[in-house]
Amino acid sequence: MKVLYRDKEISFTLVKTRFGEKPLLQYPHAAAIMPVEKLRSGKTYLWLVEQYRLGSGAKSWEIPAGKKKNNETILQCAKRELAEEAGFAARHWKKCLQYHPAISFSTEVLHLFAARQLSEKVADHDDDEVFSNKKAFSHQELGRMMKNGKISDGKTLLALHYFDKL
Repeated sequence: MKVLYRDKEISFTLVKTRFGEKPLLQYPHAAAIMPVEKLRSGKTYLWLVEQYRLGSGAKSWEIPAGKKKNNETILQCAKRELAEEAGFAARHWKKCLQYHPAISFSTEVLHLFAARQLSEKVADHDDDEVFSNKKAFSHQELGRMMKNGKISDGKTLLALHYFDKL
């Protein structure tokens, strides 16, 4: 195994296999959160955050998410990320699913949660994150955004399919 990059959270290596060298990104588990708000009218909304993404070179509407720190449970990670990225706390949490976002070359497992009964919380953003906006979207708006290519983030697209069933 040849280490190409390593820091305290991730490493990128080339692993020798019988098919040749294959890249492997060793990445911590992460949490993604669907902040769900149900109004008295019965309408349900999903909060998204807009942030710049280096990989696409553009801003992206996404559900809040982030990697787990060593001393956290995955639920603690989800609660921290919801506060940091969206400025919310939630009274009710439900783990919906977990999956491998890039199974062919990464060890990351992403845990998707639904967060309900939201309340405002002072956001304590990470130094490397800049959020320009957060907004609640209806099912209809999210469907249009998905069809028009306005949402292209994988975890968010998966969450939208799950959100339809909530």
